[in-house]
Amino acid sequence: MRGELVLGLEALQPLRGEWDGLAIERARPFCAPAWMLSWWRHVAPAGAMLRTIAVFEGNHLLAIAPFFAEERPSGVVRYRLLGAGASGHLEPLARAGEELRAATVIAGLLSSTSPHPDVITFEGISRRSPWPRLLRETWPGGPMPLLRRRMSMPAPMITFSDSTYAEWLSSIAPTNRRELRRRRRRITERGGAFRLATSESAAVQGLAAFASLHYERWRSRGGSGVLNPRIELMLADVARELVGDLRFRLWSMEVGDRVISSQIFVAAGGGVTYWLGGFDEEWAAYGPSIQTVWAAIEHAWACGDQRMDMGPGGQEYKYLFARAEETVDWIDLIPRTLRSPITRLRLLPEHLGMQLTEARHNASRRLSQKARERLKKAMARIHRGR
Repeated sequence: MRGELVLGLEALQPLRGEWDGLAIERARPFCAPAWMLSWWRHVAPAGAMLRTIAVFEGNHLLAIAPFFAEERPSGVVRYRLLGAGASGHLEPLARAGEELRAATVIAGLLSSTSPHPDVITFEGISRRSPWPRLLRETWPGGPMPLLRRRMSMPAPMITFSDSTYAEWLSSIAPTNRRELRRRRRRITERGGAFRLATSESAAVQGLAAFASLHYERWRSRGGSGVLNPRIELMLADVARELVGDLRFRLWSMEVGDRVISSQIFVAAGGGVTYWLGGFDEEWAAYGPSIQTVWAAIEHAWACGDQRMDMGPGGQEYKYLFARAEETVDWIDLIPRTLRSPITRLRLLPEHLGMQLTEARHNASRRLSQKARERLKKAMARIHRGR
């Protein structure tokens, strides 16, 4: 077993096949090379340095840790995983049962690479993931690094293997189930139909409608915190690679020639993750986003997928469908060096900010629906006044 530090994009190209196989084996859609390398080409921060670690056994890829390094304005050198900020559930990948052996090699190379990491950050990583703990325990030389949780969120999910589709549907509260069916009937009577993009041209065309709907939805709230022109270019690349295998799933609801809802899902190895969506406010009474998500769930069940992750955040609409959840964490691994006390001090404002975000999110979940609507309107007025 050996590890290699990969510093350039071209050197990663020969690894894409086995890398993608790992993403499928571990059912991690956002850890696939199509997603991560498209993010690197179009979205990576200026000045970011590729620092991917590939672990081989013989001539075969055993594990991959696709990190990049960036020096923050504070002077802190942070290592993050490709795709950071645009997706969660990011982690190194290894063959099942080989995580500990791979972590030993990865930690050894991380500890000796340049620039030396002041902090290694995992963003939206499942609490069940062993990677932060394994890298801490296998870090060579001296005391183990510090682990600091910055923020946690629930990630609602649907597990398809626990029941049939009919059993799952019957688990939805009768009032909600009747309302879902009533709205679907009403929108169908108006000519509404669902579309799944299955070709490159359909995906590219659908992405334009998706972006328009999403931007318009967030315009009054100060703009989208996720979508931007660079992310749009990334999505187009991902769609070209994955749409034919139904691993990039762009679902739309159309009435005539008009797209009134558009939702993006990414899949790998039986795991499907909801990424982002948008809908036409004029059709809000029909619940077009919820109807489109429901159509995507029906399709995933028919495809034999094992689970659908609804993404970080405990928004009420997710629990209309989800019967389970896991916790995802934002974690910092801080190697103990002469710089680590300064690093911790410089990270403190960021940690406090994220904990405040978590507290606001938790408080919002406890509010009534009417109180949440009043809060949304108040925030919209604040954004418009900026």
